[in-house]
Amino acid sequence: MISYNRVVSLFNLFVDRKRLERWADFLLTVVACGGLGLLLWMLLQVTSLTSFRIPTESMQPTLIPGDYILVEKWTMGGRIFDLPDAAEGRRWIRMSFVGNVG
Repeated sequence: MISYNRVVSLFNLFVDRKRLERWADFLLTVVACGGLGLLLWMLLQVTSLTSFRIPTESMQPTLIPGDYILVEKWTMGGRIFDLPDAAEGRRWIRMSFVGNVG
């Protein structure tokens, strides 16, 4: 015959396992959502929008040092780094949608 203490200990083991599974599922969901968010942010940075900080006074009075600006890239295209071009001495290529911009 199974004692009451044995049944209680088995029940507690089952409850703890369920709690552990719930936490593991929660952590996996958070990591997956964070990774997807990071991937989406990187894609937007390369193709659509980028933020810049103005470092010097060279653009005064329009922009003041320390200002942050948001630049959309759809008009002229995004800069995409390419390893073969870097090997030839070119730092980046520009995907241009308007005319021949180099």
